[in-house]
Amino acid sequence: MNTTTINSLSQIKNAYELNKNHVRIISNNLTLNIIKSLYKEGLILSYFKEEGTYNSFLNIYLRYLDNETPFLSLKIISKPSREIRLKTYEIYKLSEKQSVFVFSTSKGILNSLDCKKQKLGGILLFICV
Repeated sequence: MNTTTINSLSQIKNAYELNKNHVRIISNNLTLNIIKSLYKEGLILSYFKEEGTYNSFLNIYLRYLDNETPFLSLKIISKPSREIRLKTYEIYKLSEKQSVFVFSTSKGILNSLDCKKQKLGGILLFICV
């Protein structure tokens, strides 16, 4: 995972901690796929892509449930210098109680349940608790 994506995830987490309604981050393909996965999981309300002169941006609207954030903590596992790869049988051992595990696989960015359904392993990117 590149540093732009790590910074974008940190911006989203910080916006949740400050109770903001939306956040604007720099977009790349990996970041866009991760945001799609977070939207599918219900951790963000909506998003749209905005084309700029030099960069494209993502405007992300944050979701709050009873004034509480679903994005309590973010643990980035794979960094540019270290990738954690898990095989399918290792993914089955993960405890998914109120946690979302996000993987980079050969089929794209998937959560742990989708990895189990498709019987895929991959690089563990981050965990949302």
